[in-house]
Amino acid sequence: MHSSSFSRHKKAHLEEQQRHKKAHLEEQRHKKAHLEEQRHKKAHLEEQRHKKAHLEEQRHKKAHLEEQRHKKAHLEEQRRRKRPALDETAPLESDSE
Repeated sequence: MHSSSFSRHKKAHLEEQQRHKKAHLEEQRHKKAHLEEQRHKKAHLEEQRHKKAHLEEQRHKKAHLEEQRHKKAHLEEQRRRKRPALDETAPLESDSE
C-alpha cells in the first residue's frame, strides 16, 4: 500500500471511529434524557398520589366531623323531647306550704 493511500485509509478509519464514538455518546445522552424524563414522571405521579391521599384524608375528616355534629344534634333533640312538659296549672311547691 502506498503511503498516501495508507494515510487516506488511516484517516478514513479514524473518521469512522469518531463517527461511531459520536453516535455512541449521542445514544448515551438520549438514554440519560429518557431516564431523567422517567424520573420526573415518577416524581410527578408520586406527588399526585400524595395530593389525592391528602384530599381523601380531608374528605374523611370532614365526613367524620359532620357525623359527629349530626349525632350531637340528634342527642340534643332526644334530650329536649325527654324533658317532662311543665304543667303550668299544677300548684308550685312554694304554694303548698
